[in-house]
Amino acid sequence: MHLTKKIFLLFFLAMMILGACAKADHPGTIYGSGTIETNEIDVSAKVVGRINFLGVKEGQKVSAGQVIAKLDDLEKAAKDFDRAEKLFQDKIIPADQYEVAQKVK
Repeated sequence: MHLTKKIFLLFFLAMMILGACAKADHPGTIYGSGTIETNEIDVSAKVVGRINFLGVKEGQKVSAGQVIAKLDDLEKAAKDFDRAEKLFQDKIIPADQYEVAQKVK
Protein backbone atom coordinates (compact mmCIF):
# COMPACT_ATOMS: atom_id res chain seq x y z
CA MET A 1 0.00 0.00 0.00
CA HIS A 2 2.86 2.35 0.71
CA LEU A 3 4.27 1.87 -2.88
CA THR A 4 0.83 2.56 -4.35
CA LYS A 5 0.64 5.89 -2.52
CA LYS A 6 4.08 6.90 -3.86
CA ILE A 7 3.12 6.00 -7.40
CA PHE A 8 -0.17 7.89 -7.07
CA LEU A 9 1.62 10.93 -5.59
CA LEU A 10 4.21 10.94 -8.42
CA PHE A 11 1.47 10.60 -11.03
CA PHE A 12 -0.51 13.41 -9.42
CA LEU A 13 2.53 15.73 -9.28
CA ALA A 14 3.42 14.97 -12.92
CA MET A 15 -0.12 15.82 -14.02
CA MET A 16 -0.06 19.09 -12.04
CA ILE A 17 3.26 20.10 -13.60
CA LEU A 18 2.09 19.26 -17.11
CA GLY A 19 -1.17 21.11 -16.57
CA ALA A 20 0.62 24.20 -15.30
CA CYS A 21 3.00 24.19 -18.28
CA ALA A 22 0.15 23.96 -20.77
CA LYS A 23 -1.65 26.94 -19.22
CA ALA A 24 1.51 29.07 -18.97
CA ASP A 25 2.32 28.71 -22.69
CA HIS A 26 -0.91 30.24 -24.03
CA PRO A 27 -2.97 32.00 -21.35
CA GLY A 28 -6.42 32.98 -22.55
CA THR A 29 -6.10 31.09 -25.84
CA ILE A 30 -9.16 29.39 -27.28
CA TYR A 31 -8.66 26.59 -29.78
CA GLY A 32 -11.08 25.64 -32.53
CA SER A 33 -11.47 24.97 -36.22
CA GLY A 34 -13.43 26.66 -38.97
CA THR A 35 -13.20 29.28 -41.70
CA ILE A 36 -12.72 33.04 -41.65
CA GLU A 37 -14.58 35.25 -44.09
CA THR A 38 -14.10 38.94 -44.80
CA ASN A 39 -16.04 41.54 -46.71
CA GLU A 40 -13.38 44.25 -46.75
CA ILE A 41 -9.93 44.23 -48.35
CA ASP A 42 -7.36 47.03 -48.32
CA VAL A 43 -6.01 47.84 -51.78
CA SER A 44 -2.87 49.86 -52.43
CA ALA A 45 -0.76 50.78 -55.42
CA LYS A 46 2.91 49.88 -55.88
CA VAL A 47 3.71 53.42 -57.03
CA VAL A 48 2.65 56.93 -56.10
CA GLY A 49 0.53 58.77 -58.64
CA ARG A 50 -2.77 60.42 -59.35
CA ILE A 51 -5.76 58.36 -60.35
CA ASN A 52 -7.04 59.46 -63.74
CA PHE A 53 -9.59 56.63 -64.18
CA LEU A 54 -11.73 54.97 -61.52
CA GLY A 55 -13.71 52.06 -62.91
CA VAL A 56 -15.71 51.06 -59.82
CA LYS A 57 -17.84 52.67 -57.16
CA GLU A 58 -17.48 52.15 -53.41
CA GLY A 59 -19.15 48.91 -52.35
CA GLN A 60 -19.28 47.51 -55.90
CA LYS A 61 -18.23 43.87 -56.32
CA VAL A 62 -15.13 43.26 -58.43
CA SER A 63 -13.55 40.17 -59.92
CA ALA A 64 -9.93 39.02 -60.10
CA GLY A 65 -7.97 40.84 -62.78
CA GLN A 66 -10.55 43.61 -63.21
CA VAL A 67 -9.04 47.07 -63.70
CA ILE A 68 -10.36 49.23 -60.88
CA ALA A 69 -8.21 52.32 -61.42
CA LYS A 70 -5.54 53.76 -63.70
CA LEU A 71 -2.78 56.17 -62.78
CA ASP A 72 -1.29 59.09 -64.71
CA ASP A 73 0.61 58.44 -67.92
CA LEU A 74 4.02 56.81 -67.29
CA GLU A 75 5.74 58.99 -69.89
CA LYS A 76 4.76 62.09 -67.96
CA ALA A 77 5.96 60.47 -64.75
CA ALA A 78 9.34 59.67 -66.34
CA LYS A 79 9.70 63.29 -67.52
CA ASP A 80 8.76 64.55 -64.08
CA PHE A 81 11.38 62.27 -62.54
CA ASP A 82 14.09 63.48 -64.92
CA ARG A 83 13.21 67.06 -64.02
CA ALA A 84 13.23 66.31 -60.29
CA GLU A 85 16.56 64.50 -60.60
CA LYS A 86 18.16 67.57 -62.24
CA LEU A 87 16.66 69.89 -59.63
CA PHE A 88 17.96 67.64 -56.84
CA GLN A 89 21.45 67.52 -58.33
CA ASP A 90 21.42 71.31 -58.61
CA LYS A 91 20.33 71.43 -54.92
CA ILE A 92 17.08 73.22 -55.76
CA ILE A 93 14.73 70.63 -54.20
CA PRO A 94 15.27 68.65 -50.97
CA ALA A 95 15.91 64.91 -50.82
CA ASP A 96 12.36 64.04 -49.68
CA GLN A 97 10.84 65.60 -52.81
CA TYR A 98 13.34 63.70 -54.94
CA GLU A 99 12.41 60.44 -53.18
CA VAL A 100 8.73 61.05 -53.97
CA ALA A 101 9.63 61.54 -57.64
CA GLN A 102 11.55 58.25 -57.59
CA LYS A 103 8.47 56.42 -56.31
CA VAL A 104 6.26 57.93 -59.02
CA LYS A 105 8.69 56.94 -61.77
